[in-house]
Amino acid sequence: MNTNSDIEGLLEILDQASESMPATLRRDWFSAELFQCRSDKSCDYLQEIRDNLQKLSQLSEHSTSYQWFVAHVDAQLNAFIQAVYRAKRPAKASSVDRHAQKTSRATQLQLELAKHHEYERRLTDNLREAQMAADTEGKSERVIACQQRLLRCQRAIAALEKRIAM
Repeated sequence: MNTNSDIEGLLEILDQASESMPATLRRDWFSAELFQCRSDKSCDYLQEIRDNLQKLSQLSEHSTSYQWFVAHVDAQLNAFIQAVYRAKRPAKASSVDRHAQKTSRATQLQLELAKHHEYERRLTDNLREAQMAADTEGKSERVIACQQRLLRCQRAIAALEKRIAM
């Protein structure tokens, strides 16, 4: 199974599906936090996803920002798929609305998880710095405080991952 060809296939499907979307989109179709693009054309958002996938392919899987970038691109793809779905759905469909709300909630949780992973990375850096300073100065209170913050962050990440899995 070739993941790159699967993603390219998905992008082609989304490109074809986006043709059925309105010529101009309302501003509330895509989250400003999720996309840098501020266009009223769906193809511009799809191009941003393609650009981000290209950037992702250039990152090392062991890079600290790799996991965040994966979650971000995943959230962008989910948002775009939802937009295509909204463009095709009938005007009244309560079960469809509930599904869209659930998917929107999942996207929100993914964004929150990505934000927490970034916090975790920064807290790990802070802990490393505190440990080096404690070695030279002999102060361990800051190390303990940093460890506690990191632990709370990791617990929050675990709770978010559990909520996403539901």
